[in-house]
Amino acid sequence: MSSTLRYIKLLLLAVALSLGVSIVYAWTGPTAAPPNENTATPINTSATSQVKSGGLWLGSLGTDGGALFGGSVTSPQFCLGASCITSWPPGPTGPAGPTGATGATGPTGPTGATGATGATGATGATGPQGDRGLTGWTGATGATGATGSTGATGATGATGATGPQGAAASICTSNGQDGIVMTYPGGSCCAIANGNSNTTPGGYHGTLNCYNL
Repeated sequence: MSSTLRYIKLLLLAVALSLGVSIVYAWTGPTAAPPNENTATPINTSATSQVKSGGLWLGSLGTDGGALFGGSVTSPQFCLGASCITSWPPGPTGPAGPTGATGATGPTGPTGATGATGATGATGATGPQGDRGLTGWTGATGATGATGSTGATGATGATGATGPQGAAASICTSNGQDGIVMTYPGGSCCAIANGNSNTTPGGYHGTLNCYNL
């Protein structure tokens, strides 16, 4: 029993010594002579001004004098007396600035596709009829024969047969003018009146120009 008690005493002594050494080594002395490196003064009710470098949160805040804030102040509303607002009303619109310079004209766009061809218009009215062609000349009148004495009236003879009808004159064009075809021994020509005022024996006015066919 005495050995057990002795063992307990030694154990308690060892624990006490270890605690004492830890306390000694945990304590650090001041780094400067007083009043330097003193512990900061806590917030108190004195008239001495205090500066706190860290943040400070309060349930409420009131001042008997003015307040100066070095940064922004955020609040859900702003009140002047009993009048409170949650946002600032919009200010008046400022005057319009000068009109900027007109920008450069953009490049011309591509030419569009050719449209469909329209329907053909109605046929125009028929033009006036052209001038009438030249009238053929009058043939020569034969000479009047001498008047014979009046003979006795003979019996009425039989009616002779009707002679063949002469051939129609053929129209021709020469030297830019219209004429008629005249036949002569050995050939034919296109006869065209020259339009002068000479009168020739034959019953027609003017002179004929005959162009070879």
